[in-house]
Amino acid sequence: PLNEPRADAAAVALGDGRTLLVAGTSGAGYLASTDLFAWDGLAGTWTAGPNGRARASVVALPLGGGRALVAGGREPGDGALGNVQLYLSDPIGGDTLMGAAGNALINGRSSPGVITLSPTSWLIVGGVAGNGNPRDTTETLAWDEALQRVDTIVGPPLPSPRWGGGSGQTADGRLVFVGGS
Repeated sequence: PLNEPRADAAAVALGDGRTLLVAGTSGAGYLASTDLFAWDGLAGTWTAGPNGRARASVVALPLGGGRALVAGGREPGDGALGNVQLYLSDPIGGDTLMGAAGNALINGRSSPGVITLSPTSWLIVGGVAGNGNPRDTTETLAWDEALQRVDTIVGPPLPSPRWGGGSGQTADGRLVFVGGS
């Protein structure tokens, strides 16, 4: 079992046999001291990772090789975040969670939709702004492997503001975002 029950968390496969569960809320509020865990499917255990920022409703994006990006979310006081953190798994030096070099999300948001465009780029769709209103904005978040940095590019607006919907790509390459509030 987890060390602490949580809701509003994000999970992502690290590409090294483990799954990262990051952020969330519990009955006591936002999780700060133990908000990052890695599941080792071979050993059947959860291991506490490095502490990150107390937040919930983030997106976790796989980079492979024990790495992931953690973006956006909300923090106590319902502030929407735009920061992006890089999770690095290092069996010798210990796992780390640090601010990613480059740009943060242009629009702070929690609970956005995510559409994978390539193994290192994602379309971030909608979400909730800090004032609690749904966003109609989109942006592309891209990881530059050579420079080890994040770049963001503003995309076209949605026809109407949304959060919490489903997103994906059709067989013919069209991007879809459905439902939500």
